[in-house]
Amino acid sequence: MNTEFNQDAMLELYETAADKIIAKMRNVTEFPERYKRSWIWELVQNAKDNVASEFYNQKVSIKIEITPTTFQFSHNYGYFTHKNVEGIIRQVNKKDAKNNGNDEIVNKSVIIGKFGTGFMTTHLLSSKIDVKALYKNNSFRKFIEFPIDRTNLDKDYLIKSIDDSFSIAQKNIESATSHSKEEINFSDYNSTFSYPLDENKKEILNTGIADLFHSLPYTLVFVDGIEKVEINNNGIKTSFIRVDQEPLSEKINLVHIVKNVENESENLIFASLTKPIVCKKTNTEAEIRITIPLQYNNDVYSLNSVQEDTPYIFIDFPLIGTENFNFPMRISCPLFEPTEPRDGILLGETEYGLTNKKIFEISLDLITDFIDFAISNKWDNLYNLAKTSLPKIEQALSKDWFKTKIQNPLRSHLLKSEIVQTETNRILLENALFPYATENKKIEKVWHLAKTLHQDKLPKFEHIHEWHKIIDSTWNTDLRYNLEKLVKEIADYESLSKLMQGITLDKQKTLAWLNSVIEFVISENEKLLSDYGILPNQNGDFRKKSEIYFDKDIPNQLKEILDGFKLGDNRFYWSFTNILLDKSIKGFEEYPAKTTKHISDQFDKLINTIISSGQAHKLKRIFFKLVSFSSDAQKNDREQLRSFSHIIFNGEVKDEIEILPNLDDFNFTLANEYILKLIAEELQEFQTIEKLHEQNFDGKDEKQVIAWLDDFISFVVHFEHGKHEKLLNKFAFIPNQNNGFCKRKALKRDDNIPDDLKEIANTTHINKDWNDWLLHKGLKKVDENLFDQNTTQSLKHIADEIDSYLRNYKGEKQESSFSELVFLLEQSETVKNDKEKKFFPNFLNNRDALIVGTVDKGENLKNIATLVSKHSDKLSTLIQIVESDITLEQLEKFQDTIKLVGAENITNLVAQKNKKQMEDRFLTELGNLAERIFKIEFEKEGFSVEKINNGYGSDFKIRRGNFDCLVEIKSLVDRGNNKKIVRMTRRQAEEATSSSSKKYVLCIFPKASVIPTENDFRTKVKFVTNISEKLKDSVIQAQEFERQREISENQEIGLAFEQWKYKYAISESVWEKTGIDLENFIQMTKNNLSL
Repeated sequence: MNTEFNQDAMLELYETAADKIIAKMRNVTEFPERYKRSWIWELVQNAKDNVASEFYNQKVSIKIEITPTTFQFSHNYGYFTHKNVEGIIRQVNKKDAKNNGNDEIVNKSVIIGKFGTGFMTTHLLSSKIDVKALYKNNSFRKFIEFPIDRTNLDKDYLIKSIDDSFSIAQKNIESATSHSKEEINFSDYNSTFSYPLDENKKEILNTGIADLFHSLPYTLVFVDGIEKVEINNNGIKTSFIRVDQEPLSEKINLVHIVKNVENESENLIFASLTKPIVCKKTNTEAEIRITIPLQYNNDVYSLNSVQEDTPYIFIDFPLIGTENFNFPMRISCPLFEPTEPRDGILLGETEYGLTNKKIFEISLDLITDFIDFAISNKWDNLYNLAKTSLPKIEQALSKDWFKTKIQNPLRSHLLKSEIVQTETNRILLENALFPYATENKKIEKVWHLAKTLHQDKLPKFEHIHEWHKIIDSTWNTDLRYNLEKLVKEIADYESLSKLMQGITLDKQKTLAWLNSVIEFVISENEKLLSDYGILPNQNGDFRKKSEIYFDKDIPNQLKEILDGFKLGDNRFYWSFTNILLDKSIKGFEEYPAKTTKHISDQFDKLINTIISSGQAHKLKRIFFKLVSFSSDAQKNDREQLRSFSHIIFNGEVKDEIEILPNLDDFNFTLANEYILKLIAEELQEFQTIEKLHEQNFDGKDEKQVIAWLDDFISFVVHFEHGKHEKLLNKFAFIPNQNNGFCKRKALKRDDNIPDDLKEIANTTHINKDWNDWLLHKGLKKVDENLFDQNTTQSLKHIADEIDSYLRNYKGEKQESSFSELVFLLEQSETVKNDKEKKFFPNFLNNRDALIVGTVDKGENLKNIATLVSKHSDKLSTLIQIVESDITLEQLEKFQDTIKLVGAENITNLVAQKNKKQMEDRFLTELGNLAERIFKIEFEKEGFSVEKINNGYGSDFKIRRGNFDCLVEIKSLVDRGNNKKIVRMTRRQAEEATSSSSKKYVLCIFPKASVIPTENDFRTKVKFVTNISEKLKDSVIQAQEFERQREISENQEIGLAFEQWKYKYAISESVWEKTGIDLENFIQMTKNNLSL
């Protein structure tokens, strides 16, 4: 049969072709991973080459149709010649047969070869292909169709398959209708390759199509010969259409690719730069092209990142396998010489390697031009141009060349370029700091923390992850800013105050930021806290972790005392704030801590050290401060100690106890010992009660001073289980009955020794002042607790001494001093009461003789004898009259008065007068005491305290702003039957219920036989704050009663009232039920609450 094909020649090649097909197909099927992305590009490349070789001025359009059972690839223009048919059936192409490995350059683009061995990779989709194409020879053009079958790789089967393909093709040629050139529409999709699909081929299909989508836009930029590609993937239609490029600058063009997906368009923009290169071997000019995707928003271009699995190198079409080559832009050149099997390029010293090197060296100029242009036009996302890691090349020499000739020059240019966008401006790459960490979240954390220090040096937040991929240790300068660098930089500030100045934040914000840094350091690399000092102590100085402790709620007041103490030049020797972590720093609760117990030990160490160094005077200020501190549990004892200290060291000790939290573990024993010692020393200096009274008890009477001493001495005895009782014998501050201060061992308890006997013992003859060693009678607590039977002096002791003296006296009895002694004994009530002669046996048995023996002869002797023998019971009274200032004339008149009034009535009148004087004094002292306490408590809070002396409505007015409070003070009246009342005058009651009086308070103080003390007032007083409400009904009733009285008095026959007076009796139940103590009254008043 006639045939277009030389059957004899072709049959001779069948065996060779079968062997080649078997070898290639085995390679394809055994290594599908190598080709599952590239098969689609074989079809695209064949389509482009088929058109380019015959239709030089046309651009090919490609259509891909995918159904569940078929993959169909079609393109327009182009046709098959007998060489094409032979090549696709026998898998032989022009390159294999003719060009000896030299690709053909057409219009500066490469024609790699049509339907050659690369085409066999498409058999990954299907072992069978149905080919439809326009066939052309010198005399006709016909549409033909023939199959390709690689189902079985048995050689005989393949030979037969090849022969069948040729036979079918020949039959198609013979039977097909011939067409003239004019009759054919070359823009139709005349060339079609159909692949039946099995389910197990879907993955390969999807992989190839996905790669087409990724790399096709770049291919359309690099290859001028493709107009568009349409894909219909099971009904989802996508197309890529290349729009003519437009110049952006002298060197840069913009290429637009329109991507349509289901009628939704997206404009893909690429910047493209081109530079010619001449092939030395063929002296043919080709082009080097580089490109990068762009985005255009708000009149600004920004560089887009490229999908990671997109190859970096194109030989018009993607060179699959160069995804890890690493280059700032995608590059294409038809002169690139790939490796075999076309998964990289050669960079050795061979002819091909040198050609490839030359291409990269030329491209370097294009890239730097593009960098400069993008910077000058303020394009965004320029970090994409810094992606300059070394390509993953196995040959070490090739890698060294690339680093020296490409990477280093490119990075040098980048470092000097403003490609880093911060939050506010653009800076040189070499001046930037790039957050570095092992995880994305940590990178973000470093950025946020570092921003406080280097906002003008950090890349924009949205760029940090891209920069993190780019900047590594291979750059000539280390631009990475990790957590350690941040910590070191903070440590270099040395203190919180310097850090605040450096970052221009206030203390609160600086500590908040520092807390975030420290928290992150603890979570990432806690060792940094040991290597660098960034933990602020409570003085604001930075410390390493080993140099600082967690503050377990040590009261600030204790730390302040130690901070203020200076010994020598080192202020921090005793300081606790120097070793305590600032309390604003979080997360150290489980770290080694210092507690109140530790600072207590530090105080003891300080006290012992200073005392042993002979500098005890430096501790006074510390003791004065410590004495005012207490916990709730210690409050009673500590308040007493503070109060004692305040009296003696008024200006140095606080007016009130200060309750500190977490103070139970503080050991005050040593401090207590020394403050008590200081008080004792100071008291000893006073020597007498009078001097103490004068210096420290202004406004108080002597009884209050004595009561204070009684309390203090008793406190010393009992405080801390008697630890401080030794002070009583070391210092003289216990008063004797002459008001002088003595040591305890010099004193005796007075067991009610009569005063007349002490006076007798102090006469000239005996000359012993028992008051010098007898304990002051006002020390009731001391008397009861401090002295036992062995340290007590009684009547018997002094009587024995006096009586013995008389018995042993050998001198002249008429001597005046002895006469005085006898005379005093004769007047003594104590001696008179010694009926049994138990105490004064010698005197009483020899009384008359002693008396008579002490006087001269004459009238005196007669009078004394008469007085002694007949009127001895009146002797002492007469002596008192004689010793008084009363004249004889007054005595005679008083004798007449006694006869008229009666001695008993005069005695009663005197007693009533004395009682009234005592009550007046009590009320005066009570008012003064209340005024003093009110002033202490209220004036420091901004209130004024005014004492009202009009004697009517109230005693005091307490005022602040618009707040007024009237206070009336009353003492109790006992009306028998154990019932207690206070009485309010009519004026007081009306004042309390008057609408003009906003606040009125009744103050109740219990009646006492002694003058009230401050402690009495503070602990016993009660305030009735609702007295106005309680009086209201009674006042109304009284007013009605007054009205009725007036009516009765004005009648013709009415009632006459004499001395009409009445008061309001307030019973005890009123203040017991609703009364509040002084502390609560003060608090309510401070708060301006409605009373």
